[in-house]
Amino acid sequence: MKQSLSPKNRPATTNWGRPLMLAFWMVVQSLGVVGFSQIDESKRRVSVETIAGETAMGVLESISSAGIVKLADGRSWQISELLSLAMSGSDSGAMLGFPRILLVDGGEVAMKTATFAGENLTIDDSIIRSVIPPEIVRGIQWKSEQTAEVALQNPRTDRDRVVVMGEEQPVTLDGIIEGFDAERLVINYDGQSRSIQVDKILAVVFADLQQGSRPASSVKAIFSNGSRLDGNVHEWRDGKLVFSVRGSLLKVEASELIRLEIRSDRLQYISDLADLEVESKPIFAPPRSWQRDRSIEGNPLRLLTANGNVQVFRRGLGVAAYSRVSFHNSGNFNHLSGTVGIDAETEGRGNCRILIRGDGVTLLDRHLLATQPAEPFDLDISGVSRIELIVEPGELFDLSDHVSWANLRMIKKD
Repeated sequence: MKQSLSPKNRPATTNWGRPLMLAFWMVVQSLGVVGFSQIDESKRRVSVETIAGETAMGVLESISSAGIVKLADGRSWQISELLSLAMSGSDSGAMLGFPRILLVDGGEVAMKTATFAGENLTIDDSIIRSVIPPEIVRGIQWKSEQTAEVALQNPRTDRDRVVVMGEEQPVTLDGIIEGFDAERLVINYDGQSRSIQVDKILAVVFADLQQGSRPASSVKAIFSNGSRLDGNVHEWRDGKLVFSVRGSLLKVEASELIRLEIRSDRLQYISDLADLEVESKPIFAPPRSWQRDRSIEGNPLRLLTANGNVQVFRRGLGVAAYSRVSFHNSGNFNHLSGTVGIDAETEGRGNCRILIRGDGVTLLDRHLLATQPAEPFDLDISGVSRIELIVEPGELFDLSDHVSWANLRMIKKD
């Protein structure tokens, strides 16, 4: 478990070790035993995008615990006013590999090895530079496998789980994890301590001991090695980043940060909506499933810009002709914004018509050519309940009509 619940010293259901562990962890944090890489000014240059659609460039000076983002030239914003903060010159980051540590609020962190002993969880070769409170850890995954994925999505409240590769198929053991290092894991299973080689383990799933309400996560932090954290920025000062995950503070390697994405009740990315209604009717093109935050072929969203370059977008929808995407404006947002065009994966092929309708009224009607740059749009949707995004085939029917609705979001503007 996330505590050392060895039957040798106490029953599996007791909790007396947690206060001691938390006290130890807070002392470690306050002493600052783990250092940060100092970041020079060139690596603190950022691009700031606000909910109102404004952009600003500058040198990041600080982010306070009160949520004030301040640049070196004195400009500042409340973090809830921002869409994103991106480090200048950073790319989209690597794909997260294995092994990885999974946190309770959705974060995933790359690692090399992990050690769990005496109530302390530490990981090597990671962006996290401090001891990790076990309360915020959902599990550790060493390999990609369906049984492991299911176990990680369905933790028990009273026992840990270890998914091991058996001779023919995966085997799940429910018990109490007593500890592990880079080589072996010890689990109390059926009242006996059993040792398992780590290279045979697919995943470890810690018991979910926390019930009730959870603090809202307002920021997603994305790092160059593919890691991401969901929580809140506690503080950024002097090139040092402290991130809060469900109230626990983590010292993070700020030099590896490439982007902060801010969530707000004033902003709703369409790709995050769970109740999207999608209708697809290909003519000659092979059937393809629409994609969230990817092109129709599963690639990063890429659109041609006015200067002839190709811009990569992290958020949006990938569809093909003919398609109709419908959703409701249940949050009473007053603007729909984004950039739409034929994705660069078609290599200059494709032409089609796109329409945006609100409660049956046409708000936008464009003819798209793959050889022309994508164009942004910002539509007033005040009072609109139902919105439809429509892609109709062009002169060459539906061949290569791969449309990317990039950075598509509903916004509440003042």
